Amino acid sequence: MTQDVPLDISQDVDVTIISVLSTRIPIEASDSFEDKVVRTIRGLETPKVLLDFEGVEFFSSSVLGKLIKLNGEVEDRGGQLIISSLSPKILEVFKVTKLDQIFRLCPTKEEALKTFE
Repeated sequence: MTQDVPLDISQDVDVTIISVLSTRIPIEASDSFEDKVVRTIRGLETPKVLLDFEGVEFFSSSVLGKLIKLNGEVEDRGGQLIISSLSPKILEVFKVTKLDQIFRLCPTKEEALKTFE
């Protein structure tokens, strides 16, 4: 059974902010998460997307795969994807898997907004 992941989608000038409003993204919710983010990104000409994970304590490894795919889609369209507010545990997963070298990561949403070009 597919679970839904609540997201808040807002705009800060030309940056689309997608905030996850759940503490967990289990494997059953990873497709829903991807679908919602893809629908948001597809509506943007040159996407500048901030994925904010403040308050998220866990997401399944399938979400990592979805993030890699989303990052590729954004880059293919000349856009930028920045991830912010990862918990220490999730940040450690990014470091161990070397995903911290693929993604632009920022400790807070505010810092991330300043790094968009």
